[in-house]
Amino acid sequence: MNFAVIASLSSAAFFGLATSLTAQPDGLTVVAVLQDQTALAGAHVIRMHAGLAYIAGKGGSLAIVSVAQPSSPELLWSDQSAETYADVQTVLPLDRGRLLVGARELLLFDVRQPSMPALLATLRDRPRIDQVNSFARFGDTVYGANSNGYIFSADVSGTDRIRLLGTRAVRERDNLAGPHDVALSGDFLVVVDGDGFGRDTKRGRFGTYGVIDPVTRAALAPEQWGSPTIITDRRFAGAHRVVTAGSFAYVGSTNHVTIVDLSNPAKPRVRGTIVFSDDRGSSGLAVSGRIVFAAGGQTVQAIDVSNPGQPRELARVSAPAAFSGGGDDAHDLAYHDGYLFITAQTSHALVVVRVDGKQLREAARP
Repeated sequence: MNFAVIASLSSAAFFGLATSLTAQPDGLTVVAVLQDQTALAGAHVIRMHAGLAYIAGKGGSLAIVSVAQPSSPELLWSDQSAETYADVQTVLPLDRGRLLVGARELLLFDVRQPSMPALLATLRDRPRIDQVNSFARFGDTVYGANSNGYIFSADVSGTDRIRLLGTRAVRERDNLAGPHDVALSGDFLVVVDGDGFGRDTKRGRFGTYGVIDPVTRAALAPEQWGSPTIITDRRFAGAHRVVTAGSFAYVGSTNHVTIVDLSNPAKPRVRGTIVFSDDRGSSGLAVSGRIVFAAGGQTVQAIDVSNPGQPRELARVSAPAAFSGGGDDAHDLAYHDGYLFITAQTSHALVVVRVDGKQLREAARP
């Protein structure tokens, strides 16, 4: 795969790359790489809103990138601080031009001017808020996973404040040693615990909590959640990511992408699974239409999940030239309007992949 430099600013650390390959009728094609060892240090999680990509990096970085032109992503703002962004791992765009950031505390930013974000509020409450890996949102309530063994909920209704609503010590109470990702499905919060990111010899866990009152539609305090339903399965070994759509959850783990039926969230059941095509496993997932996109290592895969019992691969790209940081580079991804935006944590980059072909694009149509 040949790449050509399309932009260069200030140093060799910041550049864009574009493929010179002809796209296949149905497939995945790398179209750009934005690399910056400072702004995108340890690029870990990406979330998108209104043409902007918000990227948290475990190297103590936070960045805002314009992806209005996907083949030419533009860095608008970044900051790196080992103290402010200690182990920052996740972000969540909110309404009213706000951005919630999860690190060893919660940070709330005003991002109405993306090139000049302003810090509005900080919430510290260790050990209950620490090592924040992921967020899920229901109205003005945000749920967060703390890999040290807690799940918390916070109120973000205030323009310039964050209020902790409660926490649940899931390691002690529910045998979820290291909750790593959360998502919402109806009235239930879905949690995955990869049990130390082991291989199939370790069984990961998938759990559901009733967190919303079905009558009042109000968010329940963590002490009101009751006992969760937990599935323990080798296919969840190293479970890193969970996304939900309709009555299904999709779990990315060390060796698999697994489909869980949530038609009765109190009694989830595994419906199907497919082996992920990279030895490093699927650490990033996005679902659109009947396609689940998965990323990990140096590989991106498109999976047809229209038959939940028999998921099948539709397309794949393995791109060592784009994911130049080695076998554990591709980490998280987001899909928007025919493009995938993938964080590359060891090469400190954002990789853009185009979804090609009428059949594949229509399958991914929301």
